[in-house]
Amino acid sequence: MWHGVVMTLIWPLLMILVGVRIATWARASSSSGIYRLLRARASLLWGERADRFLLVAGALVALMGLAGLVGLW
Repeated sequence: MWHGVVMTLIWPLLMILVGVRIATWARASSSSGIYRLLRARASLLWGERADRFLLVAGALVALMGLAGLVGLW
């Protein structure tokens, strides 16, 4: 019973929240500890474009969560 609720409601909502949060941090170039860790890892590959990459990645995670919430995924 709980498995269905988790997969159809809670998991997509968590994806939306995490994606929006990462995109918000990236847009503001936040100095939050978690974002600094994410940015340090992304900057190894993306260099100066790490903030832009994390903005797009956060938006895509949020969109996939939205797709899961409405039943497209």
